[in-house]
Amino acid sequence: MPTRSCVSQIMGSDSLNVAEDEKRLKDWKEQQLKVQSDLLKEKKITQEEYVKAIIRIEDEIYRKHSDIQGAFVLATIGTFSSLTGSIADMFKETAGESSAAYKVMFLVVKRLLLHKQL
Repeated sequence: MPTRSCVSQIMGSDSLNVAEDEKRLKDWKEQQLKVQSDLLKEKKITQEEYVKAIIRIEDEIYRKHSDIQGAFVLATIGTFSSLTGSIADMFKETAGESSAAYKVMFLVVKRLLLHKQL
């Protein structure tokens, strides 16, 4: 199983980290399936034990994949929030804080930050 917890890394995660997590998860799954297949071929486990092990692996993959998808969503929100914050600063500098463009971007940034905290 991948040793790094996706959930604990969410706040500092970006798309590259999410892609790395996906790759580690895929590699772990392939390794686990091979181990179970080898055990079955060597008759060290029964067909029933093999099926149960595969179900446990798939359950773990589903759970971890959900964690990774959540991290991806938060990383995307963080990236978009940072980008819109930069645009808001640009509007503030060029059009002033009283401009409609600045106010809209400011509200977008605040909304994204609020959503990220939820």
